[in-house]
Amino acid sequence: MSAQAGDEVRIPVSSPDEFQSVFIDIQFPEEFEFVRIEQDVSVEEFTGIENSEEGRYRYGSFGIDPISSENAYTVVLGASETVYGAVISANIVFNEQTTSTTLSISTGSGLIPEQFTLSQNFPNPFNPVTTLQFAMATAGEHSIIVFNLSGQAVQEISSGWKDAGSYSISWDARNHPSGVYFAKFLFDGEIKDMKKMILLK
Repeated sequence: MSAQAGDEVRIPVSSPDEFQSVFIDIQFPEEFEFVRIEQDVSVEEFTGIENSEEGRYRYGSFGIDPISSENAYTVVLGASETVYGAVISANIVFNEQTTSTTLSISTGSGLIPEQFTLSQNFPNPFNPVTTLQFAMATAGEHSIIVFNLSGQAVQEISSGWKDAGSYSISWDARNHPSGVYFAKFLFDGEIKDMKKMILLK
């Protein structure tokens, strides 16, 4: 993703299902700093703990009764300088289960990517969760599919219609064996980019 100095980068975190606990782990380049977290859940129902350090923000929250919220949290980062092609890694866990969650990352300047790109996953090698970011220069149908060394598709981790912009997707590979995998980014059925990933357990 790209951002200009002074931009606020907003990372919404949501769950389609009810949840009693959430853990948010955001890692970001040195050109960014944590600004705040916005909550759309009642403080009376949930209590939380958080930790912010250079290049990383972590937040944990839990409650007695399950609640639901279409946009439970928004993590806001600030760009200290203009940056292009930055990778922000997001690991989101609801109810102690990591899910492949697509995050739409927006900036205050509303920059639209100039081309279709798939950033190298982070971390890499990984175990068992890794994050990729992809940029869409125009709106349309997309898909990100993971293949093994034999060329077999093992999992589609993101698909559907999306507006032009930058997005992040986490892949939980705990059900797959160690090895080399390839993530292919397709737009309207055409391969736009591909990245090699290494799963080490």
